[in-house]
Amino acid sequence: MAVSFSPATRRRAAGIAVCLAYGALAALLLWPLFSDPANATLDPDRPWLAGWASERSRGSHSVAMLRDMRLAQWIYAWNWHALTTQPLAFFDANMFHPTPNALAYSEHAVGKVVLTGPVFALSGNPVLAYQLDLWLCFALSGAAMYALLRHAGALPAAAFVGGFLYAFCPARLDMVFHTHLMTGQYLPLALLFLDRALFAQRARAAAAFALCLLLHMLCSYYFAYMALVGVPIYALGLVAAERGRVAWRGVALAAGAFAAVLLVFALVSLVYLRVRARGAVWDYREMAAVLYPMSNHPVWAYLWPPVLAAGAGRLARGCYAYLGAIPLALAGVGIASARSGGVRGRTLLASLALTLVSYVLSLGPTARLDGGEVALPYSWLMHLVPGFASMRVPGRFALLLMVGFAVLAGLGLDRLLRRATERSFLRPRWARGAAVLVLSAVIAWEFGLGSLELAVRRETLGPERAAVYQALAELPPGPVLEIPGSKPDGLLMIEYQVQSVRHWKPLLTGSSGYAPPTYRFVEALVRRLPDARALALLGRMTDVRYVVVHDAHLAAYERAAWADPHGLELLASFGADRLFRVAAPPRPDLLPAMIACSSDAAACEEITRLVAQSTQAAPR
Repeated sequence: MAVSFSPATRRRAAGIAVCLAYGALAALLLWPLFSDPANATLDPDRPWLAGWASERSRGSHSVAMLRDMRLAQWIYAWNWHALTTQPLAFFDANMFHPTPNALAYSEHAVGKVVLTGPVFALSGNPVLAYQLDLWLCFALSGAAMYALLRHAGALPAAAFVGGFLYAFCPARLDMVFHTHLMTGQYLPLALLFLDRALFAQRARAAAAFALCLLLHMLCSYYFAYMALVGVPIYALGLVAAERGRVAWRGVALAAGAFAAVLLVFALVSLVYLRVRARGAVWDYREMAAVLYPMSNHPVWAYLWPPVLAAGAGRLARGCYAYLGAIPLALAGVGIASARSGGVRGRTLLASLALTLVSYVLSLGPTARLDGGEVALPYSWLMHLVPGFASMRVPGRFALLLMVGFAVLAGLGLDRLLRRATERSFLRPRWARGAAVLVLSAVIAWEFGLGSLELAVRRETLGPERAAVYQALAELPPGPVLEIPGSKPDGLLMIEYQVQSVRHWKPLLTGSSGYAPPTYRFVEALVRRLPDARALALLGRMTDVRYVVVHDAHLAAYERAAWADPHGLELLASFGADRLFRVAAPPRPDLLPAMIACSSDAAACEEITRLVAQSTQAAPR
């Protein structure tokens, strides 16, 4: 007796199969990126994408990428820790102590917690959470685009190729070290449910639209501003394609869901606006010209093939977002068939509008013509939308462009497959399956996926190195300083931060997108340590209780100075790492002034004077 399954069961099974297929392709095409997910991540010293970096520029890029990858690992771990233990103090992250709202000096990426949180909770390993999330970004992004194309009426074969194009396009691989920008699964789903809310007039679809859109916007502020522009453009395209034949109930549901998302997002962003008002986050409105190198070249960013880019170095302008000759041809077929009505027709028109608007915005705030500059729509948004002017890489709008472009290519392929299989001597299912294999292979070759020079580097500590952090976890609460100290963009600082997930004690140092205004005081005094006066003043300002000294990172003269530091009591030694406790902590009478200084420049006067006196008097 044959077993029959309901349509819903078959759809779920198909969805799982598609996710597994994209996940398997990610593991295969990007090998060995996910070969040791618990211990190793991308090695940026190797150029993984043709044309990404030249030998001459690779060193500076790799340091920045290493820092950003480790920062993301810490952020994902902090999000889970804060939301499950102290949600009301979510932004009071354990870096740059005693700065309030320290997390606001970087992306919060709280939308990532859906995937990274459970993995970190079960494993306690931020590297594993980071790597599994990255792998799922490929698998789920492809599956989400597949779902959007199937909603638009595309054949499974065409939808799969469209999902493949979206998941593995160079615009996304260019950002592979920024995993918050790899989270491409939520926006296609949001657009799918937006269509259902508008035209099926379902409250459940509006709620799903709001949830997917909110998760997308909470992954990155780049994503948030892309959605602020892209979703209304897409919605207008849908409505225009139907020539206004949209019920008011559908419009009200979609608009209400969008407004609710904006309200939640605005509330979350208030702390960022306060930090920005203090001048800690840059504003590019008056210096838009500096964004020009980070704005996409109108031609070469999109039409520079990997075979020509190999060995030539990174693009002089913007982000590498090669579209491919085959996908461009497929998108052309899709655009040519945009006259048809229904879900397919309105999805085509909306995706075309999204693609064109994204392309223009990726060109940045100005265009240079005949020695002069012409203002582009990006510059208008910089002055109209709060916070928009703080984005420093306009070229990343190519990620939004790929959402619309993949839909155009997928629907173009759908048109070709329907016509071709009508005349084929093969069964339609076999013919379409063959087309999936051939086209996916051709697109992979054209994108250079077969020649990626990927490598991984170990990110986890051995038992001996981790022992000092386990010891810190067992001590009473108190702020921690690790020596040597460095600038906020140093690799040592971010390593201390990642290892703090083992104890979650506040750190005096930190590494983030920006540094708080009080960090200069801490850094000035740390450079004077182990001077007793500097240590005493640091204690009054931060209430520091523990000092970890990493002898392996100190020069010989520095190790000698820290051999028996005055005012510190040695608790334990772990190889080259030593753990001290402040023997007689001073009263932290300057702690309120430090906190006030974080938000009010006038409150910094006393701290500035005392630090200047201490650093001038202390011997080097």
